[in-house]
Amino acid sequence: MKNSVRIISIVIAAALIILSLVSCSDAKVTPPDIPPVTTTEKVPVLPCKVSFANADNAPMTVYSGDFIAAPASPTLEERIFAGWYLDSDFLSKAAFPLEINTDTTLYARFYTYDEAFSAARENTIGESVPGYEYTYTTDLTVSYTLLSLSGKTEGKAIYSTIGDVSFYDEHKNSGALFADGTKYQIRRGITLQKVSENKNGKVTSNETEEVDASYKFDSSSFAKALFAYSDEKLLSVTPTDAPNEYKLKTSFNASSAISILGNNINNPLIEAAIAKLPETAVDTGMYVTFDNGEISSYRYEMKINSAGIELSLIYSLKFDNVGTAQSIIPKTFE
Repeated sequence: MKNSVRIISIVIAAALIILSLVSCSDAKVTPPDIPPVTTTEKVPVLPCKVSFANADNAPMTVYSGDFIAAPASPTLEERIFAGWYLDSDFLSKAAFPLEINTDTTLYARFYTYDEAFSAARENTIGESVPGYEYTYTTDLTVSYTLLSLSGKTEGKAIYSTIGDVSFYDEHKNSGALFADGTKYQIRRGITLQKVSENKNGKVTSNETEEVDASYKFDSSSFAKALFAYSDEKLLSVTPTDAPNEYKLKTSFNASSAISILGNNINNPLIEAAIAKLPETAVDTGMYVTFDNGEISSYRYEMKINSAGIELSLIYSLKFDNVGTAQSIIPKTFE
């Protein structure tokens, strides 16, 4: 009996072992999650040739991904260098530092003096410029018979495309040749307000008139070559011996200058004497300085030495800010 029980136990144990082995062999084993192996393909660093067209600059070799600074500005006789471009049609201007990733050609652009002045003027006071600010002076001295008189104007003007006031001009006159006092111009929309004060600060006149959008500069006629004249009225632009300075020749003649000067002089004797002078007695000159594509300054000169009259007038203007719009706060008047 004992032997029978032992045999039955051995058979059952063997059966369990066999079942266990079969179950293990049929089971599917799921391996643990293993992140995929990623490989970053390195971009090869290759040599790149940078060439220069319309210029004598020697070609250079850099490596892809390198940045280059602006190359040395080339020169060309009777031309002004106007910058580097990425295409031969000068549509895409290069911005430095410039990243180089392939062989690249940079094209040098040059302007004639007339083209350079027109471009600089457009960059300084053109339609796309949101604002600018400048100061100006007029110095006038006259000697006639026993008289020796002088006059001076000091002014400041601001133009802006933001705010209620788009243009504001304030200039002060002093000396025997100009009526002492301060004059103001304030443009709101199409309305231009003109206010005059005497030397004691008392308002002597207050007038308004309608103006168009082009009214945004000094009212002095001596500055019209800079602000108002079209390219057709600019007959020539030639360099002087001074750095970045050019002489303008326009259709503005000497007789017009005499007439304007006479209207501004506050002395009947001097005004009458100047009005009698022939145009050949007047020597005038207009000069402008510009660099990096913007106007820096402008100057108008007039000299007379004839019929006992010695006259010297210098009108000068200097830009203090170009391209920045600001809210203009004009003086208020009672």
